[in-house]
Amino acid sequence: MTDLDLSDNISLEFLFVDYNPLYTLNLSDNSNLKVLQGVFLPDLILLDVKNNQNSQRLSFSYNSNLIKVDARNGNNTNFNVFSVTDNPNLECVLVDDSVYANSDTSWYIDIGFSFREYCVSSVGFEENPKEKDKVLLRIIDILGRETNPVPNVLLFYLYKDGTVEKKLIIE
Repeated sequence: MTDLDLSDNISLEFLFVDYNPLYTLNLSDNSNLKVLQGVFLPDLILLDVKNNQNSQRLSFSYNSNLIKVDARNGNNTNFNVFSVTDNPNLECVLVDDSVYANSDTSWYIDIGFSFREYCVSSVGFEENPKEKDKVLLRIIDILGRETNPVPNVLLFYLYKDGTVEKKLIIE
């Protein structure tokens, strides 16, 4: 199997897809899913379980091309096991609360890696939800002069929280 569409199985609670060359795995309509396991899925790149609020166990290991896991389902404390180990190309694992996920002893990830609330990955940019409330103090050009947004000019956006963004709006 290279593609698995379970959208008509809305009552599905347990799914084990080990040892399959799946390219895609659409679980967006499986809100009752409690247990999901995928080991040795060499072609799976993205795992999205955002719509699976009832998930209690997720185990995805030894998936050589898995790059991103999105588990921001609004109910991460419901997981009694969350394991994404031995995925050598994994760039990003998105969760509701990274502090909780990184400190809970039933959440497993490779050493040197951490769960995140936002990240940039080669399969897509995830917006930082905290940036929605950022307060812009001023915009300056490369010489430090305050300015208004200008197309085709590198500008620095200075925010109240101390962060700085470099922006180049091309028109």
